[in-house]
Amino acid sequence: MIQSTVKFSQVKDRFDAEYYKPEFLELEKLISGSGTKFIRLGGMASKIRYGTSEKVAYQEKGVPFLRVTDIDDFFTIEPENGKFISKQQAEKLKSYSVDEGDILISRTGTLGSVVYITKRLSGSIFGSYFIKVILQKDTLSPIFVSVFLNSPWGKLQTERAASGGIQTNITIEMIQNLLIPELKKSDQDRVAKIYIEAVETRRKAKELVDKSREEVERIIKK
Repeated sequence: MIQSTVKFSQVKDRFDAEYYKPEFLELEKLISGSGTKFIRLGGMASKIRYGTSEKVAYQEKGVPFLRVTDIDDFFTIEPENGKFISKQQAEKLKSYSVDEGDILISRTGTLGSVVYITKRLSGSIFGSYFIKVILQKDTLSPIFVSVFLNSPWGKLQTERAASGGIQTNITIEMIQNLLIPELKKSDQDRVAKIYIEAVETRRKAKELVDKSREEVERIIKK
């Protein structure tokens, strides 16, 4: 077991030992010594809210209902692989809908995973294990923010914020205090472009794999 010692001068508002793990302290040092200005996410968000905890009835087709368990390895959600609710129920829960450009942050389970809401997901309803963040898009690119928070720089922040409790859970206050690098818009857009290309390439690859499987089945049946 690796042990570390923390000076009393390093202790801030938290007294639980897990908050001062070496990797958390190293991240703190990297952020303060990076030479890049970091800003708190809460100051750049126009709205932050929890998802609905209302019980819903799933059906085969309808309006996508976004759950933490639907997040894939690319931190995206493919609506066709998830659950659906009726248009009538979605209308009642429209205050919990998402629009293109919003981001969702998982607050339990896969802690701190961030999903950027694409056009395909716009209009979906999100559940209580998510927290929705609407950013001031003239300052921060939502895609850049999602990529950053899904990186070790973001993941370690959310892990640290949620450490020390019996059950790890992210709150709105914790999200407001997450630090985001204040980069030039052109740099943010460059990161966003790379991410979009990666997701599209992956989707096309999946379509080709599915097509090849269908062709194999067609040949066998023939």
